Amino acid sequence: GRSNTIGTPDGQIYLVTSLSDMAEEARARDCAIVESFVGFEKCPGVAISADGILRKLESGTGCATSRLAGIGERTGIKGISFAPVQNDKTVVVGIGGGSSCTNYRSIDYAAYCHADGTFWCSESEPGGWTGKTWQGPFGLYLSGSQCEIKLNSEGRVEFAVDGELRYVSSKCPSLPMHAQVSLYEPGTIVKDVQWIHIFAEHEHVATRISGESHKSQAAGAAAHASAAAMSADSQQEQSIMKLAEAAQSSALEELRQAIRDKESAQNELERLDAALLATQQAVADAVMAGEKVMADLRKEQVVAAVAKREKEVLEKELEREKAAAALAETRLAQIHGYLAQEKRVAGELKQQSEELRLEIARVSKAAVASRNDADKVRAELANEQIHVEKLKGQLDTESANAAAKRIEVQELSQELETANKALVDTRAEKERLAEELEKCTQDTATLKCNADEIWTNLGKVKAEVVKAISERRKAVSDLRRELAAHEAARMEAKLAEDELEKLKEIDGLL
Repeated sequence: GRSNTIGTPDGQIYLVTSLSDMAEEARARDCAIVESFVGFEKCPGVAISADGILRKLESGTGCATSRLAGIGERTGIKGISFAPVQNDKTVVVGIGGGSSCTNYRSIDYAAYCHADGTFWCSESEPGGWTGKTWQGPFGLYLSGSQCEIKLNSEGRVEFAVDGELRYVSSKCPSLPMHAQVSLYEPGTIVKDVQWIHIFAEHEHVATRISGESHKSQAAGAAAHASAAAMSADSQQEQSIMKLAEAAQSSALEELRQAIRDKESAQNELERLDAALLATQQAVADAVMAGEKVMADLRKEQVVAAVAKREKEVLEKELEREKAAAALAETRLAQIHGYLAQEKRVAGELKQQSEELRLEIARVSKAAVASRNDADKVRAELANEQIHVEKLKGQLDTESANAAAKRIEVQELSQELETANKALVDTRAEKERLAEELEKCTQDTATLKCNADEIWTNLGKVKAEVVKAISERRKAVSDLRRELAAHEAARMEAKLAEDELEKLKEIDGLL
């Protein structure tokens, strides 16, 4: 595990057993906190580990506040850093003067890592959140990006992502301040939540040298003692520097060089003091100018990145619009072609309808003529039936006459048999009767032939009538089929006209 230590200005290192003891010890000894990871108060909705990892649980609030108000003038801490594990979940991390955090609105200076991958910032205004708004977006962030919220040399709050400055607050906050976190979605993880420490800077060394130079001017005899004190201070400072980053090595070298210069020539201390003040001012001005230039450069880079991204989005939108326009033109040409084809089909259907109308009129006339012919055939058939009845009557009369003749012949035969004597006398009469009988027989045969011919003609008439009726029925059936086809053609023409109207509406919309 890690130990909780604090360092004092006189170079002493103290080991404390808890964060609360650390805070009390730091305030009592006016010393800096050397703790690396931020220690948070227990929160029912956030799982907190000792190595700076916070994870939102399924239930409970997702807000947590550091146990120490670590960011202050004498704590040796100027801000916090963190890294979101995901870039598709909302994370709000910041610093605030309150000792508790109920929601993201209570954080005075917050970094807002949005779920869409954009980076936003906020700072409190007079009246709290009633006048507070999110600033941004200031570029993008990635999964694992190192985000920093820290005080700059002017005392304002800077927001940076992966070493790139994104935003600077418009005013200076009131110190001390706590680290605060607000997590909303279950499963959201933030890692490496650490303090950002302030180590010995050039201005601290210059201030000490200036103080010692004024003391040496006041008492020349105490110059060697001041040099020894400065040497002791430098050794103590060196022991503290060993716990910090390698950046303070240059400051220690300058401190040792300044001590050797004081030991060798006390008369040059005043000149060195003036030169040091001028150099300090120039360095401060150069640092401020450099920071402003870097801030402007980073802002320009962010603006250029956003402009490049917007340009790419606009180019993609333009390509999509061109593709959509080409597709619409192609579709419009297809619709025009289809419309022309539908117009041709409608014209053909109209022409076919006219032809069907003429054919129906012709068929209707033919049906009327067939009906008239059938009526004539019926009249002729009735006349033939009347004639046949008359012939039947005549045939019956002739048959009766023939029967009478046969009876008469029989009687004559009997008379011939009984009167042989009268045969010679009546031979002439017999021959006459025989001739009449032959004539009668011929007449009967003729009548019989006429009757057979009449029946044959009657059968022919019946066959013609049946044929005429069949042809009429066939004509009526064909007429009905043609009427049905005409009705179907009319319906298809109507559907084609409706489809044409729809196409015209679509064409009008396009």
